[in-house]
Amino acid sequence: MRNSFRLDVEDGDVIELAAWFRPALTPTTFHIRDLGMPDLLLGRVNCSLRLDNLSADGLGISLRRVCRYDPEDIRRQAVLVYMKLANPVDSACEPLPLLVACSIQALRATEDRLYLGLHIVCEGVPDASAKLVHLVNVEKYGISDLTRWCDEKDRATRSGLKAAPAGLRIERLLSEIAAVLDGDEDAEVAEGESCPLE
Repeated sequence: MRNSFRLDVEDGDVIELAAWFRPALTPTTFHIRDLGMPDLLLGRVNCSLRLDNLSADGLGISLRRVCRYDPEDIRRQAVLVYMKLANPVDSACEPLPLLVACSIQALRATEDRLYLGLHIVCEGVPDASAKLVHLVNVEKYGISDLTRWCDEKDRATRSGLKAAPAGLRIERLLSEIAAVLDGDEDAEVAEGESCPLE
C-alpha cells in the first residue's frame, strides 16, 4: 500500500483518541507524568476531536472551532496523538493502540471546524519496566502494525465487508460447539488461535 493513500475513518474504527500540542518534535524519552492530560479528547462536547482519515505515514484530525485554538499558533506546534483502533476485520480481536508524534503538514479552518493534516515522524514505544515512552523516528521504515491495519481496512472497504461481530466464528466452529456444550458460551478465544493483523 502506498504510504500517501489516505483512508476515510468511520466512527466504529476509533475506540479512543487523544491529542497533545507540543512546541517541538524530536526523538526523546519522557515520563507519562510529563505528558499530562490531553489537550483534546474524542467525544469531549466542547472540542469534539475526530480522526477523519489515516494512512501508513499520516493522519487527518479535526476539532470544533469552539475550542478557540488559534490556527497560526497551532501551525507552529507538534502534535502527539494517541489512538486505539478497532480491528477492521474482526471486532473480537484485540484493538491496535498507537502513540505517534506528528508534524503539521496542512491546516484548514472552516466556520465550524479546524482540520489538521499530520505527518507521522515518531512512534511512542513504551518502556516495559517504567512509565516511560521513547519516541523513535519512523519516517524511513514506517510502522508495520499501522500499515497492516490500513491494508486490512482498505480491503474490507473495497469488498463492502464490515468487521465481523463477536458471534459465531466459523473458523473456530469446533471449539465454539465444545464451549456451548460445556455451558460456557462466553468462552474466550482458545489460546494459540490468532486474529488478523497479529
